[in-house]
Amino acid sequence: NNSYPEIRKLGACTPNGEMTPFFFCGRLMRLELTDDTKGLDVNDPSIGFLIRDVESGEVISRGGKGHYYFSGLVSDDTFYIFCVESERPFFCGDTVKVFETRDLKNFKERVLLRREGFRFFNTSCVKTENGFVMALEADKPEDKVGIPFTCFFAKSSDLINWEFLPDDTAYPRHRYIGGPCMKYSEGWFYLFGVTELPLRRFTNYLFRTRDFYTWETGKYNPFLMPSNE
Repeated sequence: NNSYPEIRKLGACTPNGEMTPFFFCGRLMRLELTDDTKGLDVNDPSIGFLIRDVESGEVISRGGKGHYYFSGLVSDDTFYIFCVESERPFFCGDTVKVFETRDLKNFKERVLLRREGFRFFNTSCVKTENGFVMALEADKPEDKVGIPFTCFFAKSSDLINWEFLPDDTAYPRHRYIGGPCMKYSEGWFYLFGVTELPLRRFTNYLFRTRDFYTWETGKYNPFLMPSNE
């Protein structure tokens, strides 16, 4: 039928913000942002990430001081944690870094992408048959960003060498899109994000593309809205 599918939000895994569930060595894990100030104090020493075993609740490791907006991807036997290097007094910045680990306890840190004049926030990376593609949320520079926030995209064949897609692929310029979560399936890139509706209401929209030039908007948008309850 043409009615909306019912989606129930059952709660929050963490009160702090960004988190990524992932499987590693057959166990369900969760990468969580740690920020007791909830975005109010960029200098707070609690800010970073932790990795938690979901079933036991055990915290496996912590790290990422001086960084924010963590997301993760498992490829082969390595877990990659992507984040933005904070430029005080902001949580955002022009540099995206990665912490990579094979045991969830020891990490190698390196710069992934840097673009002067840009201000990046959340990122989301997917693996395809040809390599990797990343969405990067940005609100500057104003001459390249549409209505803040806008997603820019970059690609890599090896998670080491990256290049940005042309700026005219940035999407969506016509509306706010925050907290991007990108998925890939059978040639389609699906972009989930928070968008703004009139009267300062925020909800979730879904878009998809094959080439980052032509986009489709999800039939059931917005796919999450508060119920009467």
